[in-house]
Amino acid sequence: MGNQVKTKLNQAFAPQVEGAGSLGPRTNLWTVSFGVTLLVFGALLGYGVMVPLFLLGFIFPVCNVWTEFVLHRGTSLLMNLQTWYQARLSIAIEPKSSSRKPQIILSNHRSHLDAFLFLATIPGVRMLARKSLFFIPFLGGMMRITRQIPAKRGMVTSLQRAMEELKLRALEGQNVLIFPEMTRCQPGFDGIQPFSILPFQMALQIQAEIIPVVLKGTDQVWPKGKWGIVSNHLIQAFSLPKICASQFESSAELRDAVWKSMNEAYRAKIQ
Repeated sequence: MGNQVKTKLNQAFAPQVEGAGSLGPRTNLWTVSFGVTLLVFGALLGYGVMVPLFLLGFIFPVCNVWTEFVLHRGTSLLMNLQTWYQARLSIAIEPKSSSRKPQIILSNHRSHLDAFLFLATIPGVRMLARKSLFFIPFLGGMMRITRQIPAKRGMVTSLQRAMEELKLRALEGQNVLIFPEMTRCQPGFDGIQPFSILPFQMALQIQAEIIPVVLKGTDQVWPKGKWGIVSNHLIQAFSLPKICASQFESSAELRDAVWKSMNEAYRAKIQ
């Protein structure tokens, strides 16, 4: 029923825009609504709730749990308020725990929306993110408060330091997320891009369990390099069975096995 209502709204208020082609109705309406709700949520939940909880966390550590809860629930509500947002998600991730084996979530990267999707789906997730994002008003502050991990694009040393931080977080039992393609795909690209070797070197060092997650459709809603939200496209995401790094002799072998499983799932299992 909810998806039917959203579809009718899209048809009524989002006519085809010249030049949008087969991508669907791109309008400023959906983009502006997303930007406005993002700013409102950032101001109210971020600076009104999360910042005080973050500061209290230095005295009462339990407040850190509430900071993560607010981010997760707030992002989930933010996405569900968008009338263009239609998603079919099946992502199975264990809650963070220091007693489990280290886990690393690996996902293909297709759009800026990918980060919002994971924040809304996985409580307390820690992502490797481009350092420049940490200087964007509102967003940068929230990323620092929630302890996301920055890396400067194009600098190997910065990425290596970020990997060391991710390794420590994984050993602590936190849910860490890496996009091994290291960049969003170009508009119209159909498949999984080549993977960097660095996440797999880290996984092998700590004998981690890898949880592959396959995304499809986020780039059709918000393509790389484009301004405007595209409605009437279904976003799909699901996790694949765990892959244990201990079963592989080299990081290259592990990388190739994960890439193959994700690429096959992207092409064959998502309908």
